[in-house]
Amino acid sequence: MAEEYKSLHPLKYYRDYFAHDIRPDGREFADYRPVIVNVGSISTADGSAIAKVGKTTVICGVKAELCRPRPECPNKGFLVPNLELSPLCSSKFKSGPPGEEAQVLTQLIADVIENSRCINLEELCLLKDKLAWCLYADLVCLDYDGSLLDACIVALMACLRSVTLPHIDYDPALDVKQTNLQERRHIAQNPANRPDSGGGELEQWLSDCGDQRGRVMFGTQTRRQHSVRGPAAGLHRKKPGAREKPPGTNQQCCECCE
Repeated sequence: MAEEYKSLHPLKYYRDYFAHDIRPDGREFADYRPVIVNVGSISTADGSAIAKVGKTTVICGVKAELCRPRPECPNKGFLVPNLELSPLCSSKFKSGPPGEEAQVLTQLIADVIENSRCINLEELCLLKDKLAWCLYADLVCLDYDGSLLDACIVALMACLRSVTLPHIDYDPALDVKQTNLQERRHIAQNPANRPDSGGGELEQWLSDCGDQRGRVMFGTQTRRQHSVRGPAAGLHRKKPGAREKPPGTNQQCCECCE
């Protein structure tokens, strides 16, 4: 009976629960679902991790390749994220080229990493203007049930902690590279600049919305911050045609991230 009522009147179904300051799954508005992380899941990658936020599952693998630095940043390497959303994780996604949501989230993830400076890209440069590492971070959503950006950030950060790079001997005069796979090093990271992501629905502030609630909500706002106590790195709103957010939404978002 409850499922039929939910299907026929989804907004009223949720508002009836919100009137009692609780969600249908028993969580309070600021509560998150359990988060599970498993590191080293892909033996063929230079680093890998799986993250679960509730039922949402994202796997991340990093492959490192040598390249030439860009002329505008001759002393920096690269970190290139890419998110794949296929019909296997949810029927809302279609097969074929990356859709709009995958492209937007990929750019958001890239912005989070760049703005937070959690990875020192200068450490990826082996020789200025000559040789650097390019880290390709492939994120694949295995199961989608909301809070996808949160799961992606958790998976990527756990993956980067596990990445090891082989030692490279490089002769720039002869352009000869020798790789020592036995001697590997971790990437230098700044724990104080660890990025975080927290978001919720605008009409009634909810952190970590599931997919079913996400289908009927009026809009979302995601706050990105560089550390647990750090300033906001950015606010991202989804569904720009939604109604105006209630007063105090930004403050609620900040409190949920802390």
